[in-house]
Amino acid sequence: MRLGLSSERIEGGVKQVKNVPERKRGRPRRGAEQNAEGLLEAAMETFAANGFEQTSLRAIAATAGVDVALISYRYGSKMGLWQAIVTEVARETVELLEAAIARAQDRPQAERVDFISSEVVDVIWRRTHFSRIMFSEIIQSRDEERKDFIEEALAKPFLEVVYPFVQSSLEAAGQKRPFDIKLGMMASIALAGLLSSTREFTGRFVEVARHDEMLQYQVKQIIKSMWTGPANNAVPTLQAAGTKGS
Repeated sequence: MRLGLSSERIEGGVKQVKNVPERKRGRPRRGAEQNAEGLLEAAMETFAANGFEQTSLRAIAATAGVDVALISYRYGSKMGLWQAIVTEVARETVELLEAAIARAQDRPQAERVDFISSEVVDVIWRRTHFSRIMFSEIIQSRDEERKDFIEEALAKPFLEVVYPFVQSSLEAAGQKRPFDIKLGMMASIALAGLLSSTREFTGRFVEVARHDEMLQYQVKQIIKSMWTGPANNAVPTLQAAGTKGS
């Protein structure tokens, strides 16, 4: 599925997010629409390479091969374009995972978490540039508005779709994990996102990372071992963990 060019508010499985800038300013010059299909992809690549603050609309326009007026007309500002990227990826992610959960219902209970974790890796692998954007925003950025947008548009809808399925599947299969389920989900996402977006660097030290399909398969196996491997220890409570660390 290609990224669309609309920055409309998310509907259906994803929460609506307020304060998306209106699209305004002058219309793009004639013929610019023909080059607009790759605009969000080009913007994603540019944001991933340079970060939000160091990315200009002119640089995005040059990468996409469109007039900068097209971006202003469609999204209003750099922030509007950035929000459109997060919004569209969130919509796509939720749709893909809802479909995956529907397919998982036909599988034995003991295989469902393994199946959905594999599907999550596939979804992340589709958008390696987006993973770089997320790491940059969450780790380096001090902009709380963009972090809040990621939380509301992407993180919460993802958890609302996947967490109940993972939790109920583990309980039905009698599989207890020695860690908090939501924390395990976030760790799985972080691992897949990090390794998919840093494979060139990782490939300097790990030969398997030089082969994309093999790396993707290996990441699935690592995450699978988290969810379906032996677990003899109970999840420690916050009180117990605090006592131990004091």
